[in-house]
Amino acid sequence: MLKQNRKSIEKGPMIIGSLLLTAGFLFYVSFRKGTWINFITGDALFINFYNKIPGADWVPSLLFVISFSLISTSLFSKSPRVHIWPLFFAVLSTSFELLQLLFGRTFGTADVNDVAASLAAGIIGFTVALSYKKKNSSSNCIKRGSFLKLALGGVALCSIMASVAPPYHDDIVDDENYSTTPAEPVYMSFEELREPVKTTAPEDILSMGKIYKYGNYVLINSVNEGIHIINNTDPKHPRNMAFINIPGNLDMAVKDNILYADSYVDLVVIDISNLNSIKEINRITDVFPYNEYQAVGDNVELNYVDQTKGVVIAYVIK
Repeated sequence: MLKQNRKSIEKGPMIIGSLLLTAGFLFYVSFRKGTWINFITGDALFINFYNKIPGADWVPSLLFVISFSLISTSLFSKSPRVHIWPLFFAVLSTSFELLQLLFGRTFGTADVNDVAASLAAGIIGFTVALSYKKKNSSSNCIKRGSFLKLALGGVALCSIMASVAPPYHDDIVDDENYSTTPAEPVYMSFEELREPVKTTAPEDILSMGKIYKYGNYVLINSVNEGIHIINNTDPKHPRNMAFINIPGNLDMAVKDNILYADSYVDLVVIDISNLNSIKEINRITDVFPYNEYQAVGDNVELNYVDQTKGVVIAYVIK
């Protein structure tokens, strides 16, 4: 009986299907950012090369549908309905694309190329399955098939969901303002970013971030812009004294009259012992991770980001 079961598995489709399935997962681990696979494995290893890969958007759909079609052909080659499996996987993948189209970012971003790739893969898998189709299926294969069908269907469902799921870090997304058109990043060069910080006249507080109390003063972060210095000697009448221009600033801390503030990827060290003569005394470069979406938000999809050009401070849609 065991010998008969082993013979019911076609090795060729199983090996090729397994290799393609592995390639699909490796693609996400290496190039795709923001899927549930990355939630487990961490950020993509080569995300900056993603937009340079021809067909990067639809390759995973093609790989997943073909791989599961071949694996199902291998496992159920003696079943008279073996040719149905490739069509099932193609419909499953296409259905998720339709859900994306109907419900927007809840299920991801719809892509007509994914639909075409899924259907093409289904046709390829259907053709291969027909070549292995046999009229008389063995009873042993049918018995074993119940469990294998459930397991295979479950793995396929999880894989396709992982490929189209919305980014795990985008918990709050404004669907109405979300742009599916890739936006071109606008850069601030590292040379400009690393010019010594400057203190300017008081500015209106438009976007309030972190608030830090320093003696009789209150330091208020203006998101990605810098730090407002507020004289709070008289709490009933606080006075806006000055503004420290620190591009990409989100956080701060003070110790022994020394202000430590982030500036995108850098840590800036500023002497504030004399608030009338604030000066940068040190800068530690590339301390923090490069975040291309820090200044643009999650409601836009950036095109290829070249980190050598500097930090992303805005975007334009062409």
